[in-house]
Amino acid sequence: MRAVRDGLIKDTEIISLFEKVRKNNPGMHLLLTGRGMTDSIINYADVVTDMRCIKHPYPRIGAIKGIDL
Repeated sequence: MRAVRDGLIKDTEIISLFEKVRKNNPGMHLLLTGRGMTDSIINYADVVTDMRCIKHPYPRIGAIKGIDL
């Protein structure tokens, strides 16, 4: 995550905030996005997804009405 990587916030502060929110709002879903998550955030999370494009026709092929638009 860029903010952690650039030293703007520590991953321990993010985890602490998440713990406080979960304690006060047990049914709330929290979502954190960004590249380069630290191991401690990944280990704390319930779900982790790494989405990356391997091969895609864009920009050669435009958006298809009804599918992409």
